[in-house]
Amino acid sequence: FVAVVTVSSTAPVLWAPVTDASDPVPAASNPSASRLSYVLAFTGDTLIHPAVATSASRYAEGDGYDFDPMFEAVSLVLEAADLSICHLEVPLDPTSRDISGFPVFSAPGELAGDLERAGYDGCSTASNHSLDRGVSGLFETLDLLDAAGLGHTGTARNPEERKGTLYDLGALRVGHVSFSYGVQHSSRAGKRNWVANRINFAQIVEDAEGLRDRGANFVVVSLHWGFEYRSVPNSAQQDLANRLMKRPEIDLIIGHHPHVLQPVAVISGKPVAFSLGNFLSNQTAPCCPPESEEGAILLVRVDDDGDGWHVADIEHVPTWVNRRHGHVVTPALGEEADLSRHKSRLRRAASRTVATLDIAGVGFSPEEAYRWILDISPSRWQAKTVSDGRAPNALRRR
Repeated sequence: FVAVVTVSSTAPVLWAPVTDASDPVPAASNPSASRLSYVLAFTGDTLIHPAVATSASRYAEGDGYDFDPMFEAVSLVLEAADLSICHLEVPLDPTSRDISGFPVFSAPGELAGDLERAGYDGCSTASNHSLDRGVSGLFETLDLLDAAGLGHTGTARNPEERKGTLYDLGALRVGHVSFSYGVQHSSRAGKRNWVANRINFAQIVEDAEGLRDRGANFVVVSLHWGFEYRSVPNSAQQDLANRLMKRPEIDLIIGHHPHVLQPVAVISGKPVAFSLGNFLSNQTAPCCPPESEEGAILLVRVDDDGDGWHVADIEHVPTWVNRRHGHVVTPALGEEADLSRHKSRLRRAASRTVATLDIAGVGFSPEEAYRWILDISPSRWQAKTVSDGRAPNALRRR
Protein backbone atom coordinates (compact mmCIF):
# COMPACT_ATOMS: atom_id res chain seq x y z
CA PHE A 1 0.00 0.00 0.00
CA VAL A 2 1.09 3.52 -0.75
CA ALA A 3 -0.94 6.69 -0.49
CA VAL A 4 -1.71 8.14 -3.92
CA VAL A 5 -2.62 11.80 -4.26
CA THR A 6 -3.93 13.03 -7.61
CA VAL A 7 -3.02 16.68 -8.00
CA SER A 8 -5.41 18.92 -9.91
CA SER A 9 -2.74 19.87 -12.42
CA THR A 10 -2.80 16.46 -14.05
CA ALA A 11 -4.64 17.58 -17.20
CA PRO A 12 -2.17 17.66 -20.11
CA VAL A 13 -2.70 21.31 -21.03
CA LEU A 14 -0.20 23.90 -22.24
CA TRP A 15 -0.69 27.57 -21.47
CA ALA A 16 0.83 30.66 -23.05
CA PRO A 17 3.11 32.48 -20.57
CA VAL A 18 1.89 35.55 -18.72
CA THR A 19 4.12 38.42 -19.78
CA ASP A 20 2.77 40.93 -17.29
CA ALA A 21 1.17 40.44 -13.90
CA SER A 22 -1.80 42.58 -14.99
CA ASP A 23 -2.40 40.66 -18.24
CA PRO A 24 -5.61 38.63 -18.54
CA VAL A 25 -5.28 34.91 -18.01
CA PRO A 26 -4.47 33.35 -21.41
CA ALA A 27 -6.61 30.71 -23.05
CA ALA A 28 -5.54 27.10 -23.53
CA SER A 29 -3.26 26.62 -26.53
CA ASN A 30 -3.05 22.86 -27.05
CA PRO A 31 -5.18 20.78 -24.69
CA SER A 32 -3.87 17.45 -26.03
CA ALA A 33 -0.14 18.25 -25.77
CA SER A 34 1.92 15.81 -23.72
CA ARG A 35 3.81 17.03 -20.72
CA LEU A 36 7.61 16.91 -20.82
CA SER A 37 8.29 19.37 -17.98
CA TYR A 38 6.94 19.95 -14.48
CA VAL A 39 7.84 22.34 -11.67
CA LEU A 40 7.99 21.17 -8.05
CA ALA A 41 8.12 23.62 -5.12
CA PHE A 42 9.56 22.93 -1.66
CA THR A 43 9.82 25.07 1.47
CA GLY A 44 11.62 24.88 4.80
CA ASP A 45 10.41 24.38 8.35
CA THR A 46 6.86 25.37 9.24
CA LEU A 47 7.44 25.78 12.96
CA ILE A 48 4.47 27.25 14.81
CA HIS A 49 5.68 28.93 17.97
CA PRO A 50 3.04 30.39 20.32
CA ALA A 51 3.84 33.88 19.00
CA VAL A 52 2.95 32.72 15.47
CA ALA A 53 -0.29 31.23 16.79
CA THR A 54 -1.05 34.53 18.55
CA SER A 55 -0.71 36.37 15.24
CA ALA A 56 -3.06 33.83 13.64
CA SER A 57 -5.54 34.40 16.45
CA ARG A 58 -5.47 38.15 15.82
CA TYR A 59 -6.10 37.60 12.11
CA ALA A 60 -9.11 35.45 13.01
CA GLU A 61 -10.55 38.27 15.16
CA GLY A 62 -11.69 36.00 17.94
CA ASP A 63 -12.88 33.11 15.76
CA GLY A 64 -10.14 30.48 16.07
CA TYR A 65 -6.92 30.88 14.09
CA ASP A 66 -6.28 32.21 10.59
CA PHE A 67 -2.85 31.64 9.02
CA ASP A 68 -3.95 32.68 5.50
CA PRO A 69 -2.51 36.23 5.68
CA MET A 70 0.92 34.83 6.52
CA PHE A 71 1.08 32.95 3.19
CA GLU A 72 -0.70 35.47 0.98
CA ALA A 73 2.41 37.12 -0.48
CA VAL A 74 3.87 33.79 -1.69
CA SER A 75 0.75 31.77 -2.52
CA LEU A 76 1.08 32.82 -6.17
CA VAL A 77 4.17 30.62 -6.47
CA LEU A 78 2.87 27.70 -4.42
CA GLU A 79 -0.37 27.61 -6.42
CA ALA A 80 1.37 27.82 -9.78
CA ALA A 81 3.82 24.94 -9.23
CA ASP A 82 2.63 21.50 -10.32
CA LEU A 83 3.41 20.09 -6.89
CA SER A 84 4.11 22.08 -3.71
CA ILE A 85 5.41 20.35 -0.59
CA CYS A 86 5.80 21.86 2.88
CA HIS A 87 7.66 20.56 5.91
CA LEU A 88 5.30 20.47 8.88
CA GLU A 89 7.56 20.17 11.90
CA VAL A 90 4.93 20.24 14.63
CA PRO A 91 1.80 18.26 15.55
CA LEU A 92 -1.63 19.87 15.31
CA ASP A 93 -4.42 19.97 17.88
CA PRO A 94 -7.89 19.48 16.35
CA THR A 95 -9.46 21.45 19.23
CA SER A 96 -6.89 24.29 18.91
CA ARG A 97 -6.96 24.59 22.70
CA ASP A 98 -3.62 23.02 23.56
CA ILE A 99 -1.15 25.49 22.03
CA SER A 100 2.47 25.24 23.15
CA GLY A 101 6.01 25.81 21.94
CA PHE A 102 9.54 24.64 22.58
CA PRO A 103 10.37 22.09 23.79
CA VAL A 104 6.95 20.42 23.32
CA PHE A 105 5.03 21.84 20.37
CA SER A 106 1.31 21.84 19.66
CA ALA A 107 -0.20 24.05 16.96
CA PRO A 108 -3.77 25.01 16.00
CA GLY A 109 -5.60 22.54 13.81
CA GLU A 110 -6.68 25.31 11.41
CA LEU A 111 -3.15 25.32 10.01
CA ALA A 112 -3.86 22.23 7.89
CA GLY A 113 -6.60 23.86 5.84
CA ASP A 114 -4.65 27.11 5.58
CA LEU A 115 -1.64 25.25 4.15
CA GLU A 116 -3.87 23.76 1.48
CA ARG A 117 -5.34 27.17 0.64
CA ALA A 118 -1.83 28.59 0.38
CA GLY A 119 -1.20 26.18 -2.49
CA TYR A 120 0.40 23.13 -0.89
CA ASP A 121 -0.41 19.61 -2.02
CA GLY A 122 1.27 17.81 0.85
CA CYS A 123 3.89 17.92 3.59
CA SER A 124 6.75 15.92 4.99
CA THR A 125 6.06 15.26 8.69
CA ALA A 126 9.04 13.35 10.12
CA SER A 127 10.82 15.55 12.66
CA ASN A 128 12.17 15.52 16.18
CA HIS A 129 8.79 16.95 17.29
CA SER A 130 6.58 14.33 15.60
CA LEU A 131 5.58 12.75 18.92
CA ASP A 132 5.33 15.91 21.02
CA ARG A 133 1.59 15.25 21.45
CA GLY A 134 2.07 11.52 21.70
CA VAL A 135 0.83 8.87 19.31
CA SER A 136 -2.76 10.08 19.51
CA GLY A 137 -1.64 13.61 18.62
CA LEU A 138 0.35 12.25 15.70
CA PHE A 139 -2.72 10.39 14.42
CA GLU A 140 -4.91 13.50 14.88
CA THR A 141 -2.43 15.55 12.86
CA LEU A 142 -2.62 13.12 9.95
CA ASP A 143 -6.42 13.10 10.17
CA LEU A 144 -6.40 16.91 9.87
CA LEU A 145 -4.08 16.78 6.86
CA ASP A 146 -6.36 14.20 5.23
CA ALA A 147 -9.42 16.37 5.88
CA ALA A 148 -7.64 19.30 4.23
CA GLY A 149 -6.79 17.21 1.17
CA LEU A 150 -3.05 17.27 1.83
CA GLY A 151 -0.74 14.34 1.21
CA HIS A 152 1.77 13.45 3.91
CA THR A 153 4.68 11.15 4.62
CA GLY A 154 7.12 10.64 7.48
CA THR A 155 4.59 9.73 10.17
CA ALA A 156 1.94 7.04 9.95
CA ARG A 157 -1.13 5.44 11.51
CA ASN A 158 -0.15 1.94 10.41
CA PRO A 159 2.93 0.18 9.03
CA GLU A 160 1.77 0.35 5.43
CA GLU A 161 1.15 4.10 5.51
CA ARG A 162 4.75 4.56 6.59
CA LYS A 163 6.10 3.60 3.17
CA GLY A 164 5.56 6.92 1.40
CA THR A 165 3.18 8.89 -0.76
CA LEU A 166 2.78 8.94 -4.52
CA TYR A 167 1.66 12.16 -6.22
CA ASP A 168 0.14 11.49 -9.64
CA LEU A 169 0.71 14.58 -11.79
CA GLY A 170 -0.03 12.81 -15.06
CA ALA A 171 3.08 11.91 -17.03
CA LEU A 172 5.17 12.56 -13.91
CA ARG A 173 4.48 10.50 -10.80
CA VAL A 174 6.41 11.75 -7.78
CA GLY A 175 7.19 9.42 -4.90
CA HIS A 176 7.90 11.10 -1.56
CA VAL A 177 9.37 9.74 1.68
CA SER A 178 10.40 11.59 4.83
CA PHE A 179 12.80 10.68 7.65
CA SER A 180 14.20 12.40 10.77
CA TYR A 181 17.52 12.01 12.58
CA GLY A 182 15.54 11.28 15.74
CA VAL A 183 12.25 11.82 17.57
CA GLN A 184 11.97 13.11 21.10
CA HIS A 185 9.50 11.26 23.36
CA SER A 186 10.02 8.21 21.15
CA SER A 187 9.15 5.96 24.10
CA ARG A 188 5.54 7.09 23.72
CA ALA A 189 5.34 4.99 20.56
CA GLY A 190 6.12 1.78 22.43
CA LYS A 191 6.57 -1.05 19.95
CA ARG A 192 4.94 0.99 17.18
CA ASN A 193 8.27 2.19 15.79
CA TRP A 194 6.59 2.75 12.42
CA VAL A 195 4.69 5.84 13.60
CA ALA A 196 7.62 8.18 12.87
CA ASN A 197 10.41 7.46 10.40
CA ARG A 198 13.97 7.71 11.69
CA ILE A 199 16.88 7.98 9.29
CA ASN A 200 18.10 4.56 8.24
CA PHE A 201 19.94 4.18 4.94
CA ALA A 202 18.61 0.71 4.13
CA GLN A 203 15.03 1.70 4.98
CA ILE A 204 15.18 4.86 2.84
CA VAL A 205 16.43 2.85 -0.14
CA GLU A 206 13.82 0.13 0.40
CA ASP A 207 11.01 2.70 0.54
CA ALA A 208 12.33 4.44 -2.58
CA GLU A 209 12.42 1.11 -4.40
CA GLY A 210 8.89 0.40 -3.21
CA LEU A 211 7.63 3.69 -4.62
CA ARG A 212 9.29 2.89 -7.95
CA ASP A 213 7.55 -0.48 -7.96
CA ARG A 214 4.24 1.28 -7.38
CA GLY A 215 4.67 3.60 -10.33
CA ALA A 216 6.84 6.52 -9.25
CA ASN A 217 9.19 7.76 -11.97
CA PHE A 218 10.78 10.45 -9.75
CA VAL A 219 11.52 10.03 -6.02
CA VAL A 220 12.07 12.80 -3.46
CA VAL A 221 13.57 12.09 -0.04
CA SER A 222 12.92 14.66 2.71
CA LEU A 223 15.45 14.53 5.55
CA HIS A 224 15.25 16.23 8.94
CA TRP A 225 18.96 16.33 9.76
CA GLY A 226 22.07 18.38 10.51
CA PHE A 227 23.15 20.80 13.23
CA GLU A 228 20.87 23.68 14.11
CA TYR A 229 21.93 27.19 13.03
CA ARG A 230 24.88 25.94 10.97
CA SER A 231 25.01 27.26 7.41
CA VAL A 232 27.08 24.33 6.14
CA PRO A 233 26.17 20.64 6.24
CA ASN A 234 27.96 18.45 8.74
CA SER A 235 29.91 15.32 7.88
CA ALA A 236 26.97 13.01 8.65
CA GLN A 237 24.74 14.90 6.21
CA GLN A 238 27.39 14.78 3.51
CA ASP A 239 28.10 11.10 4.03
CA LEU A 240 24.42 10.12 3.91
CA ALA A 241 23.80 12.32 0.86
CA ASN A 242 26.77 10.73 -0.95
CA ARG A 243 25.47 7.24 -0.25
CA LEU A 244 21.85 7.97 -1.13
CA MET A 245 22.54 9.82 -4.36
CA LYS A 246 24.49 6.87 -5.71
CA ARG A 247 21.22 4.97 -5.69
CA PRO A 248 19.29 5.11 -8.98
CA GLU A 249 15.97 5.03 -7.15
CA ILE A 250 16.49 8.49 -5.59
CA ASP A 251 16.40 11.72 -7.61
CA LEU A 252 16.29 14.59 -5.12
CA ILE A 253 16.96 15.26 -1.42
CA ILE A 254 15.23 18.11 0.44
CA GLY A 255 16.62 18.92 3.88
CA HIS A 256 15.23 20.63 6.99
CA HIS A 257 16.01 21.15 10.70
CA PRO A 258 19.05 23.50 10.82
CA HIS A 259 16.58 26.47 10.71
CA VAL A 260 18.99 28.35 8.45
CA LEU A 261 19.75 27.88 4.79
CA GLN A 262 22.44 25.47 3.68
CA PRO A 263 23.77 24.98 0.13
CA VAL A 264 22.18 23.15 -2.75
CA ALA A 265 24.81 20.79 -4.16
CA VAL A 266 25.01 18.28 -7.00
CA ILE A 267 26.07 14.80 -5.88
CA SER A 268 26.32 11.93 -8.37
CA GLY A 269 24.67 14.24 -10.90
CA LYS A 270 21.59 14.85 -8.72
CA PRO A 271 20.68 17.81 -6.45
CA VAL A 272 20.71 17.87 -2.66
CA ALA A 273 19.18 20.84 -0.83
CA PHE A 274 20.81 20.39 2.56
CA SER A 275 18.49 22.84 4.34
CA LEU A 276 15.80 25.26 3.17
CA GLY A 277 15.84 27.24 6.40
CA ASN A 278 12.69 28.41 8.17
CA PHE A 279 9.61 29.13 6.10
CA LEU A 280 7.42 30.22 9.02
CA SER A 281 8.58 30.51 12.63
CA ASN A 282 9.25 32.97 15.43
CA GLN A 283 12.96 32.25 15.65
CA THR A 284 15.40 35.14 15.89
CA ALA A 285 17.67 36.80 18.50
CA PRO A 286 18.28 36.17 21.37
CA CYS A 287 17.65 32.44 20.80
CA CYS A 288 18.91 32.22 17.27
CA PRO A 289 20.83 34.00 14.51
CA PRO A 290 19.06 36.52 12.24
CA GLU A 291 19.40 34.00 9.40
CA SER A 292 16.73 31.90 11.15
CA GLU A 293 14.15 34.41 9.85
CA GLU A 294 15.13 33.53 6.30
CA GLY A 295 14.20 30.73 3.94
CA ALA A 296 13.43 30.00 0.32
CA ILE A 297 10.84 28.46 -1.94
CA LEU A 298 12.93 26.04 -3.97
CA LEU A 299 11.63 25.56 -7.52
CA VAL A 300 12.77 22.38 -9.22
CA ARG A 301 12.17 21.85 -12.94
CA VAL A 302 11.86 18.16 -13.83
CA ASP A 303 12.10 17.16 -17.51
CA ASP A 304 11.60 13.95 -19.46
CA ASP A 305 14.73 13.79 -21.61
CA GLY A 306 13.75 10.54 -23.29
CA ASP A 307 15.82 8.55 -20.80
CA GLY A 308 13.63 9.16 -17.76
CA TRP A 309 12.75 12.15 -15.58
CA HIS A 310 15.62 14.30 -14.31
CA VAL A 311 16.14 17.68 -12.67
CA ALA A 312 16.82 20.18 -15.47
CA ASP A 313 16.96 23.45 -13.51
CA ILE A 314 16.67 24.85 -9.98
CA GLU A 315 15.57 28.36 -9.01
CA HIS A 316 14.33 29.95 -5.82
CA VAL A 317 12.26 32.72 -4.24
CA PRO A 318 14.04 34.11 -1.14
CA THR A 319 11.75 34.75 1.85
CA TRP A 320 11.86 36.49 5.22
CA VAL A 321 9.42 36.14 8.12
CA ASN A 322 8.17 39.56 9.19
CA ARG A 323 7.74 38.70 12.85
CA ARG A 324 7.12 42.31 13.81
CA HIS A 325 4.02 42.63 11.67
CA GLY A 326 2.00 39.44 11.92
CA HIS A 327 4.56 36.80 10.91
CA VAL A 328 3.99 37.36 7.20
CA VAL A 329 6.17 35.22 4.92
CA THR A 330 7.61 38.06 2.86
CA PRO A 331 9.33 37.75 -0.54
CA ALA A 332 12.80 39.29 -0.35
CA LEU A 333 12.82 40.30 -4.03
CA GLY A 334 10.40 42.28 -6.18
CA GLU A 335 8.62 45.62 -6.27
CA GLU A 336 6.96 45.19 -2.91
CA ALA A 337 10.31 44.35 -1.32
CA ASP A 338 11.86 47.46 -2.88
CA LEU A 339 9.09 49.63 -1.44
CA SER A 340 9.03 47.96 1.98
CA ARG A 341 10.07 49.76 5.13
CA HIS A 342 12.21 46.65 5.70
CA LYS A 343 13.96 47.02 2.35
CA SER A 344 17.51 46.84 3.75
CA ARG A 345 16.66 43.72 5.78
CA LEU A 346 15.09 42.06 2.77
CA ARG A 347 18.12 42.87 0.65
CA ARG A 348 20.38 41.19 3.19
CA ALA A 349 18.13 38.14 3.20
CA ALA A 350 18.13 37.93 -0.61
CA SER A 351 21.89 38.39 -0.79
CA ARG A 352 22.56 35.69 1.82
CA THR A 353 20.11 33.31 0.16
CA VAL A 354 21.76 33.59 -3.27
CA ALA A 355 25.22 33.17 -1.75
CA THR A 356 24.20 30.14 0.33
CA LEU A 357 22.01 28.21 -2.10
CA ASP A 358 24.77 28.38 -4.70
CA ILE A 359 23.41 26.63 -7.80
CA ALA A 360 19.75 27.57 -7.20
CA GLY A 361 19.66 30.62 -9.48
CA VAL A 362 19.86 34.33 -8.73
CA GLY A 363 16.47 34.55 -7.04
CA PHE A 364 12.98 35.44 -8.24
CA SER A 365 10.20 37.67 -7.05
CA PRO A 366 6.86 35.80 -6.85
CA GLU A 367 5.74 37.34 -10.15
CA GLU A 368 8.99 36.35 -11.86
CA ALA A 369 8.67 32.83 -10.49
CA TYR A 370 5.08 32.60 -11.72
CA ARG A 371 6.06 33.62 -15.25
CA TRP A 372 9.02 31.23 -15.19
CA ILE A 373 6.72 28.37 -14.23
CA LEU A 374 4.26 29.20 -16.99
CA ASP A 375 7.05 29.39 -19.54
CA ILE A 376 7.97 25.82 -18.61
CA SER A 377 4.71 24.05 -17.98
CA PRO A 378 0.96 24.41 -17.58
CA SER A 379 -0.22 25.96 -14.35
CA ARG A 380 -2.93 24.18 -12.41
CA TRP A 381 -4.02 27.59 -11.16
CA GLN A 382 -4.36 28.72 -14.77
CA ALA A 383 -6.37 25.61 -15.56
CA LYS A 384 -8.76 26.21 -12.68
CA THR A 385 -9.23 29.91 -13.21
CA VAL A 386 -9.59 29.67 -16.98
CA SER A 387 -12.36 27.09 -16.57
CA ASP A 388 -14.01 29.36 -13.98
CA GLY A 389 -13.57 32.44 -16.19
CA ARG A 390 -11.64 34.24 -13.44
CA ALA A 391 -8.15 35.63 -13.03
CA PRO A 392 -6.06 34.34 -10.09
CA ASN A 393 -6.74 36.39 -6.95
CA ALA A 394 -3.04 36.96 -6.37
CA LEU A 395 -2.69 38.52 -9.81
CA ARG A 396 -5.70 40.72 -9.16
CA ARG A 397 -4.14 41.98 -5.93
CA ARG A 398 -1.10 43.05 -7.88
